[in-house]
Amino acid sequence: MSFIFALFLLTSYSYYVLLRIQHNLRILEPRVSFGDTSDYFFIASQSLFSSSFWIAGKPPVTPLFFKLLESNPDRIMTVQLWFSILAWGFLAFMVAFVVRSRPLKPLAFLMILGFSLDQNIIMWDPLILSDSLALSLLALFLSFSLWLLMEWKWYKVILLASAAVLLAFVRDTYAYWLLLIAICLLVLLFFTDQRKRVLWVSGIFISLFLASNALASAGYHWYTPFLMTVGLRILPNPEYVTYFDGQGMPVSDTLMERSGKPMQADDAAMLYDTRLDEFRRWVKNHGRREYVRFLWFYKAEALQAPLKDLDIMFNPYLYPYTGTGYRPILTNARLNEILYPSRFGVFTFFLANLFAAALVIPSFQYRQMLCIVPLVLILSSYPQAVLIWNADANDIARHSLYHNVELRLGLWLLVFFVMDFLLINFNLKHGVRASTAPR
Repeated sequence: MSFIFALFLLTSYSYYVLLRIQHNLRILEPRVSFGDTSDYFFIASQSLFSSSFWIAGKPPVTPLFFKLLESNPDRIMTVQLWFSILAWGFLAFMVAFVVRSRPLKPLAFLMILGFSLDQNIIMWDPLILSDSLALSLLALFLSFSLWLLMEWKWYKVILLASAAVLLAFVRDTYAYWLLLIAICLLVLLFFTDQRKRVLWVSGIFISLFLASNALASAGYHWYTPFLMTVGLRILPNPEYVTYFDGQGMPVSDTLMERSGKPMQADDAAMLYDTRLDEFRRWVKNHGRREYVRFLWFYKAEALQAPLKDLDIMFNPYLYPYTGTGYRPILTNARLNEILYPSRFGVFTFFLANLFAAALVIPSFQYRQMLCIVPLVLILSSYPQAVLIWNADANDIARHSLYHNVELRLGLWLLVFFVMDFLLINFNLKHGVRASTAPR
């Protein structure tokens, strides 16, 4: 790495840090006015040696993070900010590191930093929820993935596995994403002679999914989302009501009064109305299994459901979540739209998936293993949207944040890796070697 390039990285990153700090100073106070926040604080108040901490209604990483910071909102906001700064800075450095063409290295570095200045990334730092932590862990996971793809080392495997552990236990949907990645990696068995390595990583991800799923089942993470889905989607549809009635769900006039209402409506009657005790017992004993069978029975509708809400699923409006005093860092609308396309979110979804699908076979033919990361990020976006839409009828926009960030970040990474491949081959073909640099 040349001195000039190192100076460029240091200067750019320092300015980036300054922008993030200045932005955070404008926030008047951490925002704690969420139901999930009180849930996290309650779990964090439990002893680490009690089952009530680990087997609770939320995954354990966020409560553990809050507990280490004594559930102090100001302290949590500050640490979330710095963790985000470090995680996204590390990803920017790693992308610049793996890109071989010298002209692309600074552009790649600035692109990742600019991407992380978008509202969808920075708005979560003052919010006392799991989202800031989850996005930062995603950045670290992707950094270690790219690093491992460059060269297999066991310490890199350990780093990647550690990031994957935190991902799997910060949000349940990440565990399903890791399972999807593991399945995609198993396809590599037909294209590589490094089968043991592929099996190692896939095995780690599958094990984490099974562990996360077991903990989620023990803690009934699915219980309140299912009650929300019953009220908002199942009860308003007579055909669905008839189906669940046939599976033994106690359908009463009291239950039908919940039709079209969220779980918290009428003093959370779905949770506390004694007339629904029999219904809640059925839910705890049979609800999860029967809902999975329901989704399989109506699989065509379940798989196509996100297409009914394309704008919410692939262009969610999240500004109402911002903290008091929030102002965007990127004020140039055109620049912001280039870095993180929002106005054309649905178009971006279709374009990115077509682009990625067209490059799957060429990536394997030319052994561009780095492309695995953006291809998985993009092509897993719709399966994740299906999971999000069907898992919980509440707060779909916020839950859709992750596959939208992955989709747009994956598109940028794929563009840079393809450009890098083309430039390197063009230079080699014409005998121009000076434009490439050692990593």
